[in-house]
Amino acid sequence: MTRTLTALVAVLMLSQPLLAETPASGPADPVETLIAGALKLHKQGKTAEAVEQLQQAIALMQKSLQKGLASFFPAVPDGWKAGEIESSAMASATDSGGGSYTQVSRTYTRAADNVTVQITITNSPMLIAAHQAAAQAYANPQMIAAINQSGERKIELVRQEGWFGWIESQAGSAQAFAACKGCMVTANVSNGELATLKRFWGAIDFKGLAASLASEKSPAPKAEGK
Repeated sequence: MTRTLTALVAVLMLSQPLLAETPASGPADPVETLIAGALKLHKQGKTAEAVEQLQQAIALMQKSLQKGLASFFPAVPDGWKAGEIESSAMASATDSGGGSYTQVSRTYTRAADNVTVQITITNSPMLIAAHQAAAQAYANPQMIAAINQSGERKIELVRQEGWFGWIESQAGSAQAFAACKGCMVTANVSNGELATLKRFWGAIDFKGLAASLASEKSPAPKAEGK
């Protein structure tokens, strides 16, 4: 149990690498309070209770991270409506280590014909690793040229503000993927309209999201109206 607790602490740090400092005169940070309480319980040999408190701390940080990531969704264009932001999170720990992911997604629907665009933002180095093979293949100009010449599908590479990815289209479908510093963004359009996909993709604040990731803190929500 002790090694599992240590691994869970490691996952906790991965969920939010840098905790904000709380001024002495201000209210106690609930995450820091939970962590301190968990360490105290651990020293008392109350491992199960310590793990429970650490899990509560992780949940609070993941909620904060989800809010920050969601602020980078594009504004709703005229003639479209946006669904509720959906979120999910996971943190796991084993004796050999652990991993975590935090994800938010939103679906936009065009009123005229119910065409939908879904955008998902995921913070997880673990999941991004699964896309490394495709990323390496698409980095080869000869590979891209061969795919595009086949006529079955078209791939455009995306390189901007530290992000690397691609936009892929074929008959009836279009999707996009980009990754940067442990975070990835995906988008797809229900009827394969490439122009519609690019419109939403171009409205994502990739520069701001990359800057938040580079700060080693949870992405800070943008000011309303920006």
